[in-house]
Amino acid sequence: MSTMVRASKTCVLALVGVSVLGIAPACDDDTEVPPPVELRSAGAGVSVALAPFEIRILDPSGKVVLRTLTGGGADAYGAPAATHDQGPDGIKVIPGWDGYYPEERPWAHGARGRVLGRTDASASFELDAGAGKIRIDVALDGAKVSLKTTASSPDGTAAPGAWNKTSLSFALGADDHFFGLGERFASVDHRGLSMYAWAEEGGAGKGERVPADEQNPFPNGPSMTYFPVPFVLSSAGYAVHLATTFRTETHFGSERKDAWRVAASTSSFETVVYVHDDPLASLDDFTRDTGRPMVPASWVFGPRRRVSNGDRVGDVLEWKKLREARVPTTGLDDAVHLLPARSELGREAELLAWTRDAHAWGFKVMAYNNPYISTSKPQAEADLAYGKERRLFAMTAEGTIGETFFISGDAQTLATIDLTNPEAVTWFQDLLRRTLVLGYDGWMHDFGEYVRRSWIFADGRKGDEMHNAFPVLSAKAAHELLEAERQGDFLFFVRSGYTGTQQWVPAVWSGDPEATFDETQGLPAMLRGGLNLGMSGVPLWGSDVTGFKCITDFPYDKEMYLRWAAVGAVSPIMMEQNACANPLGRRKKWKLWDDEETVRVYGDMARLHTRLMPYFEVLIRESNRTGVPIMRRPFLHHPREPEAWKAESSFYLGASLWAAPVVERGAVTKGTWLPPGKWVDLTDRAVHDGGRRVTLPAPLARLPLLLKDGGIVPLLDPSIETLAPATVPGIVTLEHVKDRLDVLVALSAGRDATITLADGTELVARLARGWRGRPRRVRGRLREHERRGSVRAPPCDDAARARVLRHAWRRDRRGSRPVGASRALGRDAPPLTTRFEVERDRARWLRAGLARVAQRREIAAAAPHLRRSRRRCVRLSARARLHWRHARGACLRRCGDRRHELAASFARGALFVPLREGGHPGCYPPRCRPDDSPRERLQEGNAHEHTPYSRRRGDRRRSAPLCEHELRAGDHADAARPEAAGPDAAGAAASGAADAAAGTAGPGGAASRAAVPALSTAAAGPAGATAPDRAAAAGAAAAGRNGADDRSTVLSARRGTCGDAPAERPAPSHRRRRIPPELRPLGRRWRDERSRGRQEALHPRRRSVDGPCPPRLQRRASLRCG
Repeated sequence: MSTMVRASKTCVLALVGVSVLGIAPACDDDTEVPPPVELRSAGAGVSVALAPFEIRILDPSGKVVLRTLTGGGADAYGAPAATHDQGPDGIKVIPGWDGYYPEERPWAHGARGRVLGRTDASASFELDAGAGKIRIDVALDGAKVSLKTTASSPDGTAAPGAWNKTSLSFALGADDHFFGLGERFASVDHRGLSMYAWAEEGGAGKGERVPADEQNPFPNGPSMTYFPVPFVLSSAGYAVHLATTFRTETHFGSERKDAWRVAASTSSFETVVYVHDDPLASLDDFTRDTGRPMVPASWVFGPRRRVSNGDRVGDVLEWKKLREARVPTTGLDDAVHLLPARSELGREAELLAWTRDAHAWGFKVMAYNNPYISTSKPQAEADLAYGKERRLFAMTAEGTIGETFFISGDAQTLATIDLTNPEAVTWFQDLLRRTLVLGYDGWMHDFGEYVRRSWIFADGRKGDEMHNAFPVLSAKAAHELLEAERQGDFLFFVRSGYTGTQQWVPAVWSGDPEATFDETQGLPAMLRGGLNLGMSGVPLWGSDVTGFKCITDFPYDKEMYLRWAAVGAVSPIMMEQNACANPLGRRKKWKLWDDEETVRVYGDMARLHTRLMPYFEVLIRESNRTGVPIMRRPFLHHPREPEAWKAESSFYLGASLWAAPVVERGAVTKGTWLPPGKWVDLTDRAVHDGGRRVTLPAPLARLPLLLKDGGIVPLLDPSIETLAPATVPGIVTLEHVKDRLDVLVALSAGRDATITLADGTELVARLARGWRGRPRRVRGRLREHERRGSVRAPPCDDAARARVLRHAWRRDRRGSRPVGASRALGRDAPPLTTRFEVERDRARWLRAGLARVAQRREIAAAAPHLRRSRRRCVRLSARARLHWRHARGACLRRCGDRRHELAASFARGALFVPLREGGHPGCYPPRCRPDDSPRERLQEGNAHEHTPYSRRRGDRRRSAPLCEHELRAGDHADAARPEAAGPDAAGAAASGAADAAAGTAGPGGAASRAAVPALSTAAAGPAGATAPDRAAAAGAAAAGRNGADDRSTVLSARRGTCGDAPAERPAPSHRRRRIPPELRPLGRRWRDERSRGRQEALHPRRRSVDGPCPPRLQRRASLRCG
């Protein structure tokens, strides 16, 4: 606008006060006040007043969401301001700690402004700030508002005393709360704190339950972080990003109760404001501008442990012991330091053999590197000389190499590779390539926080600008190398980073935490850090499970170990650390092998994490599209809810799960606020109403994990041991279980649940009509060829979680047709929708085993004897079920050489195959011997044994169950192991279900199941659940089955397992064709969990024998052999 408005009011007392501060107010009646400059777009608006200068940022409705202050004095608050900061760059005990402290001269403010130019979407203003000028450039792009501030001293930027620090201050509302800012360990809601963004070495905590303060953690307080991101989300409907690599500050009501401000240690920086009521929309815009998170290889979501090639447990190599103990593990970190000091020299042949053996056993192996070259270790002399000769290091102003000091393996001095020099980047990648030559799959990419402010880099930038950018360039160099060498199949993980790091790294770990419940450096602090980092655009995060440092005097005990394992289970990245570092001497902490309970509980948590891989794959692809994190603070979904602002250790895991791990010592319950809606505890099946605080039982071995009403979670088969390929027989890999999924579903009446898997398959679950009767059908409906895709099955009398065989479709000239093998969909392939209906009947569920429908000619080619088969529910044994009708006795014969052929025909979808554990598709279940230990495997020699069964159509006599003992929810479905069922049949087994036993709701839940609204679950439960928990939960569900639609439906699965005999045990020379009389089951009581205590009475001939079993007795399931 070019028109001017004449002021006609007199000065007021407030303006007199402004005059005293040295700013001349425009109070003359004849003063002409220019009208505000207005900028508008569909997503936001900006109104800029010139006298006094004020910026107002508006939402689409015209509501002011953010406004700058006006006027100003000697401090930074008021109109846009600039000053000279001559604070020194001090060096503390650890050079990686920020030694800066401010020494600011009085601030100069630009109280009045004039328009330099404008367009429809931008405007530029010049502010008179006394001795200099401050320029503000405003640009509007949708919901994004950019404010670029440039301060110009009268003597130029290079003159002594020139302005080198600028600030913007804003009004602070009563309900403004601030979240994010990178990996902050001491707080989640940052209101009332001053925070700076400067990557630095981790601090030292003061102990458990000692709150954060200015020196806790020591030495710099709550701001200390390896991974700052100057991006903050506000509960007032906006987000702010400081788009600079210089050191920045944010003061959220810590200096003034009515205002907050940002500042940057530079004369020019950009402030980007995203205007959205939904913080997830702001996060979407932010990651679109700074880089989307990358999608890593699937095996990155498998648990990793710090294990070296020579580590032993007793006389057994630890990495072999992990397989023997059935602890699911995908990765091993051996910490061989190739950089900076070449610790691999002289060990090349040994390390090649180590990585080769580890790969055969189903492990991915990681080494160690960092972007430095040792100047004090003789092994690195050749690298150091090469870098010096070509000036490939960061330099000081005097022209010498910029050296620093830290502990990398041991204490040493180091030179920093100049990653702004293209030649140095290529050289650095050549150094990293040595790791791949030795067979490693990746490495820990450590450090990056030790750049000094005075150093000079090849592109002309100094260390004060390069410090935060250095870890981003380091990660980018590693990413580009690994993409070129191992496209999509690699892992390197970093601890330091800054804005943009998320697009280059497959994983972030939280640095070196204290191995306790330390408030600012222990377990609770790490969880805060991960949640904050997720709200800053970095979703792939994990912590050192069990901690790294042992500095304080608090115990590093079993409770700490198991609680941290539970946090790791529901983190995107799970990595266990065996170190207990203390520079003053050796200390010892609790380890995995210290007792059997630790092995069991840690194994359960590792198994849960491994099984969640399909869910994590869905979530990381969502992050890649929208920036939404995997671990989600409830604020992201409920930005106006005060309870969501307070939550620090409970969070959404994706949209369907709510995790509430215990992060304090001595707790046996967990108090948590539940978001609105209904939630099912996956351990005891209690149904909780949300929108309030509840108390959940949380003994040491239990992880409080709840499933949302309408939530759906795909899981891998519980037999999975590793997400990496293996060549050693007997290890269950992703290849063996890729043809099926377990699905957790919670549905109340009238709700559907939908999820699209990483390969494009869409799962849609809904409650079937007529649920009051027995389960009648499980339907697998494809959008194309709908009739062909329909699978019907009459009811069977046992149940389990939903099991869905994976699908893949492709389009050719003839239209859509099934693909011959399960694999990821191509981009041009049409999506496949699998719809399965779950029905309920007295706490029992029919498994939804949806076989992919093959074409008739494929069925005929695979199994000619099944060409005319029809489906009927026929009991082959108490541990196996096949749905079919009249297969001409093909499956009733001895398996013999046809075992694999039959298994393959079922795996390809020729029949609908819901099996109970211990059974093989197309074969009879192998025999097993019961034992108190659920971890013993199938006898290799009995892998081909079977139980004969009458071929008469409709014969419903039962054979003996495979195993009489129960298996905890986290233990393997051992009969699905490939050595038992063959490669084609591996993993076709599924879990069964027990009858219900009486029970009640847990703490915080409904008092009576009959009073709880209808909410059904089709689930196997988290890995931490125990058999008694399941039995009580099933009984609790059964208690509420007499009402109408407001009753809860639950599942309690009881599983059996079979154990392997030692390898030297001879295989039987013949097959048994008769069932021993003592093994004939006595009705359904055999499978009923309530009958466990009566088994001795049911089998009076049961006895035990010391020593190894004679061959004749090996096959007698009623005999325990020592």
